[in-house]
Order: sequence, then structure tokens, then C-alpha cells
Amino acid sequence: SQQRFDTMLQKRPSSPPIDDPTGWWKYSISCVKHKPTSRSWKDVLEIIRCREKYIDLVVKNLSSDGGNSGFHGGLTFQESNSLLEIEDFLPIETLLTFHLL
Repeated sequence: SQQRFDTMLQKRPSSPPIDDPTGWWKYSISCVKHKPTSRSWKDVLEIIRCREKYIDLVVKNLSSDGGNSGFHGGLTFQESNSLLEIEDFLPIETLLTFHLL
């Protein structure tokens, strides 16, 4: 999934859509043609299962008072490990989507 994401970023036009509408249409169509949703149902269900837990952990980490130091300072050791496991498992585009919600 990271490879597909990197490939799509390389094809992204450097100019804004107002200056290069044709380039942006071609880019949009190529994103769809690469079948970003071609996953097995088992994978989709696993992603859905991880979503709530991932969002809860990220919100808890971001909303902590910063009393603990470190990257996951607002989380316990076990919660931090759970977050890292989910981040290792999920495709980068899924993680990015979760952050936009």
C-alpha cells in the first residue's frame, strides 16, 4: 500500500487544478484505475475493527496534558504498543483517512 501511495504522489500534478485541469483529471482517473479498494472482505473487516480503537488511542494521546514524556506520552505502555501494532498493520492511506475524520 505504501508503494501505491508513493506512486500516486509521483503522478500528482505540481501546479494547482485551476492552472492544469487536464492534468488533475488525468491524475484523478489514474488514482481510480489503480483499484485503491481492491481488498479482500477479510481485510476490510479487519480495518473496520481497528478503526475505533485506533481513533480512541490517537485522541487520548493528543488530548493528554503531556505529563508523560515520549512520542506516546499520553498513553500507557500497553496502549502505546497497541497503537504501534495498528499503525504497522494498517495501510498508510487508511491511517491518513482516519486522521481526517
